[in-house]
Amino acid sequence: MPTYRNSPQVAGALLARLKNWFLAAFWVLVVLLLVWTSYFTVPADSVAVIQRFGQFIETADPGLHFKIPFGIDKVTLVAVRRQLKLEFGFSSPAATNPYQGSKEPQQEQDMVTGDLNSAQVEWVVQYRIDDPKQYLFATSDPEDTLR
Repeated sequence: MPTYRNSPQVAGALLARLKNWFLAAFWVLVVLLLVWTSYFTVPADSVAVIQRFGQFIETADPGLHFKIPFGIDKVTLVAVRRQLKLEFGFSSPAATNPYQGSKEPQQEQDMVTGDLNSAQVEWVVQYRIDDPKQYLFATSDPEDTLR
């Protein structure tokens, strides 16, 4: 079995190279995370509400925007240029709004009229969000409040 005179030196050099490789990989990962979390895109039918550490900062119009990365700035998209709706007494399949349909449609469609007769009514409420700041921060759950 051959022996090497500089075996500890070779192992030390390998460890140094491995350490440098891990350090380089770490910094590449940090830079990729920085780039990935520093921009956001707002669709044409929405505005973005920007919060820094949970406090309202500003709203951003549609387009590409930059923010402070790593979760310092949080962006919430609010559809303000679209008419939203809530359905009572029924639920449409494949609805785009997760709150649109009713969880208990049978209970919502049963109503009592003024002359104490029973009626089953299916109805829709259509609404538009005018102020995204009020929509997000004035009530704890706007869809359930409206429902």
